[in-house]
Amino acid sequence: DDEDGGLITESLLGGFVLSNDFFHDAVRREEQARKDHHQFYSAGVSSLSGRTSSLREWLKQNRISYSFANVGQIFQGQVEMEFLPNPRHPLIECIEARHRFGSDM
Repeated sequence: DDEDGGLITESLLGGFVLSNDFFHDAVRREEQARKDHHQFYSAGVSSLSGRTSSLREWLKQNRISYSFANVGQIFQGQVEMEFLPNPRHPLIECIEARHRFGSDM
């Protein structure tokens, strides 16, 4: 069912969400709430929660997708799948750059 609500609310306090879910239900729910809110209050409040960006925008920056890939490792005769976060996400790029250059940025 719709399990997005609590996770998204807690995550908006800071941090990232590691998920392949696009949270369509939560985004739709927020957009409807903003629309309903705007119909009743047009007094310059930017959002219900005080955030100026939408959940959709927040997820574009803070959701990290991932996959599992065969990188050639074998463990006890079985192919071991490696957990791989999206290498194009800015946080992952930063972490990888620190490992490559040995920096304490």
